[in-house]
Amino acid sequence: MVFGGYSFNDVDEVKALDTYTEIDTNYLHYDYETTALYVDNTRVDKLDSTKKYSLVSYTCSDDAKISYDTKTNNLTINTYNQTKCSLYFEEYALKNMCKDKTLSACLKDYYELAGLTKIEQAATGNQNYSTTEYRYQGKEPNNYITFNNETGVWRIIGTFEVQTLNGSGYTKEYKVKIVRESIGALQWNVAEKNNWPISTLMTLLNNGDYYNRTGEYASNGLNETAKSQIDNTKWYLGNITWNNGYGNTKELYTQERSTSVHSGNSQTWDGKVALIYPSDYMYASSSCYNDDNKRGADSNGALPYNTDYRNEICRSTDWLLDENWYWTITPTTYITHSSIYVDGGGAIGHTIVTRSSDALHPTLYLSSNIKYLSGSGTLSDPFIIK
Repeated sequence: MVFGGYSFNDVDEVKALDTYTEIDTNYLHYDYETTALYVDNTRVDKLDSTKKYSLVSYTCSDDAKISYDTKTNNLTINTYNQTKCSLYFEEYALKNMCKDKTLSACLKDYYELAGLTKIEQAATGNQNYSTTEYRYQGKEPNNYITFNNETGVWRIIGTFEVQTLNGSGYTKEYKVKIVRESIGALQWNVAEKNNWPISTLMTLLNNGDYYNRTGEYASNGLNETAKSQIDNTKWYLGNITWNNGYGNTKELYTQERSTSVHSGNSQTWDGKVALIYPSDYMYASSSCYNDDNKRGADSNGALPYNTDYRNEICRSTDWLLDENWYWTITPTTYITHSSIYVDGGGAIGHTIVTRSSDALHPTLYLSSNIKYLSGSGTLSDPFIIK
């Protein structure tokens, strides 16, 4: 019941009566759709191939089971029957994965998504337990965090299993370690002694003007909210050994946690605000941290400096390199009034603690209960915590 006919007309010229529905060649005689896709509860025709997703939930008409590989975006429907499923996805991003999580759990559980490197460490010295660390590495990782009401100056070193002082001893737990841009150049200790618990910088950062937001630090010292977000953590004060230079990353890490200290010096310290370890700087290089041939400094190394961290491949992949020299918390075996710094050329060095031209980068562990609120870690979208 059409006007025209195939004997006289092409198929495109055949027209249906007004009382009928015309069926074109794309018509499906039955519904082929087996999956309905939703992202953040919004219906979509397909997933964006440039993004990663997590499958939050699904429903299938015959109770089929579904598995989904977040890394490859491969979906498997396990059933012997014809089925139709509705799949509910979230974009695989920290803002979705870390809802209601602590920041330390967020960065530990989703370290690959957050851009951290997983590093296994054996028990050594005063750190008497094996542990897994998660560190930011490379020239410009996305590790910015807003802290102390300051944005763009604090960055995350990583997530570490540390010991927190409590009433009867220590609690072992994961915390996020952060470091600030320089707040000025100061003496490590006005007295000629490289013992951190009695040093000038320790006092400034934990009892003095910086901690109390007074004097010279009235505008950028710690505010009350920031102080409530940190607590006492065990820091290691082992000497690192001078032997015509300083060792590779693993050697320095081990020495920092050793029981080897100068007579009268403390092996550990329980406190809130300190400085980075030399190994923190060395582990921040994505190219050199695992190269046993790259030393912190090599006084026997020939030019160009291919045997230590002055090497361009180390310098160009280390976000903790600063154009200025800056202090670390660690003493050296070289002399009793000398401590370690990171120099602007990339090497680990030592100098007398009364030197006043080395920069100060406050470093601390956030309390383990600090929550992740938002952010991807970029300078324009830093991590926000509460």
